[in-house]
Amino acid sequence: MRTIYSIIIFLFSVVCAFAQTEESNKYFNQGIELYNQGEYTEAVPCFERSDSLYKATLDSTSQHRIDILLYKSACLCFCGEVKEAAKNFLLIHKISLENKKVKFAGTNASVLCLTILQNCNNADNYYFFLDKMIYMASLAKEDKNDSLWSTLVSNKISALQSEKKIEEAYEYTIHAYKEIKAHSSLSINLFELSALMGHALWRKAYFTEDNDIRMQLFKQRMNIYTDMLSIASELWGNKSFKYGTVLYKIANTYLGTGINIDRDKGKRILLQAFDLMTDSINLVTNLHVAIETINEAYVPFDIADANIDYLKYLQIIIKFTPEELDRSELLENIAKTLSKTRKTESIRKSIELYTQLIEQSNNYRKKIVYLSRRANGYHSINDINGSLCDYLSIDSIYKNYNIVDSYLDESSSIDIKEDIAKLYREMADTIKYYAYHNSYCKMSESLIEKILNGKVANLGVNFEDDIKLGIIWNYANSLFDIMHNNKTDINKATKYYELYLHSLPIYNPIQTSKKKLERNALTFLSHAYCYQKNFNQGFYYATKLYNEALADKDTTCIISAFSCLSNLYGNVSIEPERSLDYKLKSCEMLSQQLCRNKYSILKEQYLVNYDMILIDWTNCAKLFKYLGDEEGATNCYNKQLYYIKQIEGKENTHYIDKQYDWLDHKLQKVLWDKTKTQHAHLLCDSIASFYKENRKFLEWQYNNYGSIAKNYFFAKDTIKAKQYYKLYENEIQTKYGDKYQTSKEYIELQRTLADVLPLKEKIVRLKDIEVIYSKLGKDKHNELLHDLVYCLKENRDSKEELLYLEKIKSLFPNDNYALHRLTDCYRNSGEYLKIASLYDTLCKVSKNELFSDIKSGTAEYREAIWKLYYDIPFCLGEALAEKFGKNISAATIFDNIVLRKNFLLNASISAENLIKSDGDSLLLAKYERKVRLEQKLRESNSNIIEDLGRSISREQAQKLVTRFNDEIMERAAILGDYTSSLFVDWKTIQKNLGKDDIAIEFSKYNSFDNKPSYGAAILQNVGEPIFIELCKEDEINSIPKTKLYTSSNLYEIIWKPLERYFANKKNIYFSPDGQLFNIAIEVVAGENGSSSIGERYNVYRVTSTRELTQKGINRTYKKAVIYGGLRYNIDAKTLETDSKKYPLRDFSVESSEIADSLQLRSGVEYLPATKEEALNIDKKLETIHINTKLLIDSIGTETSFKNLSGSNLNILHIATHGFYWTKTEAQQRNDLSFLTLLKQGKKDNTEDKALTRSGLLFAGANNALMGRRLPYGIDDGILTAKEISELDLRGLDLVVLSACQTGLGEITGDGVFGLQRGFKKAGAKTLMMSLWKVDDKATQLLMSRFYSNLITGKSKIESLRDAQKYVREYETEVEIKSDNKPAISAQAKVQAQQSHTQQKVIKKVHPYQSPKYWAAFILLDALN
Repeated sequence: MRTIYSIIIFLFSVVCAFAQTEESNKYFNQGIELYNQGEYTEAVPCFERSDSLYKATLDSTSQHRIDILLYKSACLCFCGEVKEAAKNFLLIHKISLENKKVKFAGTNASVLCLTILQNCNNADNYYFFLDKMIYMASLAKEDKNDSLWSTLVSNKISALQSEKKIEEAYEYTIHAYKEIKAHSSLSINLFELSALMGHALWRKAYFTEDNDIRMQLFKQRMNIYTDMLSIASELWGNKSFKYGTVLYKIANTYLGTGINIDRDKGKRILLQAFDLMTDSINLVTNLHVAIETINEAYVPFDIADANIDYLKYLQIIIKFTPEELDRSELLENIAKTLSKTRKTESIRKSIELYTQLIEQSNNYRKKIVYLSRRANGYHSINDINGSLCDYLSIDSIYKNYNIVDSYLDESSSIDIKEDIAKLYREMADTIKYYAYHNSYCKMSESLIEKILNGKVANLGVNFEDDIKLGIIWNYANSLFDIMHNNKTDINKATKYYELYLHSLPIYNPIQTSKKKLERNALTFLSHAYCYQKNFNQGFYYATKLYNEALADKDTTCIISAFSCLSNLYGNVSIEPERSLDYKLKSCEMLSQQLCRNKYSILKEQYLVNYDMILIDWTNCAKLFKYLGDEEGATNCYNKQLYYIKQIEGKENTHYIDKQYDWLDHKLQKVLWDKTKTQHAHLLCDSIASFYKENRKFLEWQYNNYGSIAKNYFFAKDTIKAKQYYKLYENEIQTKYGDKYQTSKEYIELQRTLADVLPLKEKIVRLKDIEVIYSKLGKDKHNELLHDLVYCLKENRDSKEELLYLEKIKSLFPNDNYALHRLTDCYRNSGEYLKIASLYDTLCKVSKNELFSDIKSGTAEYREAIWKLYYDIPFCLGEALAEKFGKNISAATIFDNIVLRKNFLLNASISAENLIKSDGDSLLLAKYERKVRLEQKLRESNSNIIEDLGRSISREQAQKLVTRFNDEIMERAAILGDYTSSLFVDWKTIQKNLGKDDIAIEFSKYNSFDNKPSYGAAILQNVGEPIFIELCKEDEINSIPKTKLYTSSNLYEIIWKPLERYFANKKNIYFSPDGQLFNIAIEVVAGENGSSSIGERYNVYRVTSTRELTQKGINRTYKKAVIYGGLRYNIDAKTLETDSKKYPLRDFSVESSEIADSLQLRSGVEYLPATKEEALNIDKKLETIHINTKLLIDSIGTETSFKNLSGSNLNILHIATHGFYWTKTEAQQRNDLSFLTLLKQGKKDNTEDKALTRSGLLFAGANNALMGRRLPYGIDDGILTAKEISELDLRGLDLVVLSACQTGLGEITGDGVFGLQRGFKKAGAKTLMMSLWKVDDKATQLLMSRFYSNLITGKSKIESLRDAQKYVREYETEVEIKSDNKPAISAQAKVQAQQSHTQQKVIKKVHPYQSPKYWAAFILLDALN
């Protein structure tokens, strides 16, 4: 009965308890509902009622009661009742100590309370409560199993750090550590505080740039971790999970961010740590920590190059992780690690994992991370479309879902647009690229403006200011990375780097010191201004960086400053010598720094610096070579090897690669020197031996026995070449197995083996392998056939050669070499009909090849290439027309004549105009320095050249000129295809001809009988061109010079055969050739001494009829410069004074031998008529409001003329002495050394040499002519055509050279190389020149009349024609003198006396009627 009663009572109590629990839960749920609605005051009574009911009937220490108290405390915090909340938290702590099952509740409660207070931004209450909790927890801090105190201390340290009280946080950590260490040597609190202290020391080291302090902090940290190992061993054992976590901290110290002391040791300890942790993860608590630790360990494993081990540990931990736990971060780290391997298969696996994570995640922020990483994976395996799709998906998420909660989210969403833009750029979709890029820029700039104006809400995180500064920095960096594509981006990058620099004082970054951030900005600003070609600003920031770094002994930033200065001098001011000086300093300091600190810098920084050493020493060597210093280059290679060995040791791939490269470099230097054959053999042996020992380290694709065999072949050691080719064959067989004979390498080897055979055997071998070699493709087949043809030509087997040339032509109809060689063979054998059948195709192919070949070539290279094409095919047409008449296309002949007339001049003008008009200051600076160095090399015999305040060797200067030439033309080719303007066909010219016009291209060519002949290609406004044979050159030579202009002989053979074509025309445009350049054929007497062609028609002499395409351009004259009445005898002092009036220039003359005299227009005497001429012209031009500058007497110096460069003048008149010597005359005279014409070993092209043999004299010229020395840097008054050609006279419409022989020059297939060439190259449009020595007075009359006509609006040609007529008909009165014989008789004496008293006899005469007075002057290209 008692038992039944007991059961009834028990059941009743259970029912009551159940009822009480139900009511308690009801109030608890009501409280939760109010809490969620933010009604905290109303929620408190609900939680109190629920707690009173729960503790009265159930376990007062249960987890559910703690939950009730937690919510109640949270509400009290939000209501400001912090003290009441504190009581509840302390009660929770007490409950957690009583009930072991909820022992973590106190810690969790504390953290929750602190979080709530932080969210309320209630700092005072927060610290009040925190200090109260720390005090209460300290009462039990010596309990070795209690960790609440250390948890709360950790919270306070984090709070201080979040408020940027870094030093205070550090000091508090030390205080707490010392306190716990003083009271306990063995407790969880001491263990946890030790961990905090270690982390504090890491932070201290991270923000310290002094390596000595870093090492001290490292030692302190290691001592603390050693103590932690002892505590862990005592509390949990040395095989425990906790022991493993301490080992991980030690490993991280060796490997992690901050300091790298010993990577190998760090890796060993890291693996030991995770071995222990993974052995103990069966416990739930350990599993959670293991997951957290393995996720955090991604970076240390990466630093240790232990990605495979990391994957192994990840797999173990995943195996123990229940499915209900979040495994996404573990899978993410596996994917990240797989991507790190950079193997396609692994990357594809990582893409699969990211796909799985994307599908499983409901969190859009996480999805964005996974999509971004998958996009990177796609990009790394060149799947651009896959990458683009993922980035577009991210962009769509940002647009369609409301997840942009802060400025940081906004920044991330903006960055995606730039990622998309970059992909479109890779896909060459410029429209979409610019659409996304411009959107990125616009949005970024808007966000930055909001940040700077304080219009964004703070994130409330530790590194708030760092993040804001980072957004500005990242935008500037993004622009910097792509700014070479767009000048706008260059300017923007500079702007935002400067904005970042100026923003630093406003913000208070804690992650990195302000000094470091400022110096980073200075570095990038200097580089940005370097891209802008702004030397001054770049130099300012680089020197500021250097000075600040030097003051703080900041070696890293000093190295950066030197690197910036090197770039500035190398890429902006075009001073490779100074660039090299700074680059060497940078390399040396960086190398030494890395040797000292290779274990004490971040791995990432270590790799960057190591790569810089590899690259920069190589670049220094290249610069030495660039400057012609092979010894300096050798020293750089040796230093590079030395430092690689010091840093990485001998057993590393880089060291072995560089050694091999260096041996090969030394071999290449001697390989082609016949005097060093033995040395080459020894080097070949060294390379072969080195390869055998280290072949496992070398990349087979580039370094193999085949390359060694090739070295022996070029060293003329065919026996060893064969041996090593056999070894190479074995290598191929090993690589490809049974199918090796079908491999590309084996087939190519068969052809290579032919090279080591005697000529006849080589021919047989090439024939044998032709079929199999053709399987490698058409290009390879063509290559072999060409090789075979060369061999047959060398073997003088003309029949076989012709056979294979025909084969090449049939397989490759547009093969330029085959067409040229066939034409040459047919010409030698007299098979002219076959030449005719090839002619049109050959011309078409040759033009394409010619333009392609010269596009990026220098003037010397263009001349060399042009010589290859000039004769065949561009001079063939006329001879073929002689042979086959109308069967040969006159249109093709006309086009070829137009092409070859001044081809090199036109190419040079087009290329240089492209350079000058582009606005690229770097290109112009390089061009100007090249011109300056060329002039100094011409004008000086010294072995030392002074330039830019430095002394360089003559050899170095010559190499610089060559380098600059190559680079300028390469750049010109990039800027645009200047060759497109070189070819103007007859149809284009015809469009510019009216019904009254005719264009005539005279042509000098060699007939098939090898006799020089003349012909003319005629073009009218309708119909195709016509070619007319005129005469042999002997017929022109047979006409006496005295009768050239007075007899009709020249007219009969030059003009008469053409007259029927222009009988009804008004305007004749003709371009001379050969001897006709130096004859004014437009004014030679007509038939039977009648009027000349020039008197009957408007005759225009042009360099080429291509000029007609420019004839519609109107002239406008605003500015003129006039020289005349020059004083050739002014002294050196006057010249020096005059030179100071002009901007500092760097030209100089240092001749050791000066000519004694010049036989010029009137010797080197003062020309009084030229002053009167200049004054007269000056007055005339002023009447039509042209701004004139008169340079007469002592101010008309060579320096004044050179300073006209770039002045954009329109008219230039020079009345002075002119000179021209033929090549033969120059070689026969011994008084021309002042022109530096024939220096030994000089490699100037034909044009350069010819242009130094003609020129003009300016004030003070007699100093040089009479052997007087001038001060350094003073121009000598002798201006050559070469010097004129280097000036910028674009915009100059008319040049009048009122001097002797200014129209003469060396006649070549490319025109006249003389003053006219110089002025044309400089940019002048129309020239008036003389063909022989002219009379002063006649010239003055002609010039005065010419300008009188010009200012009234007459055309240039009308003005000259009228002026010539005026001089020819000029009338003056002269006295007829009596007979002056002596009187003998008295009567005779009387008669003589009477005659004196009579009136004088005056007669009217035409003193200048002869053509020698007026016909000398010709106008070139006077189309307006």
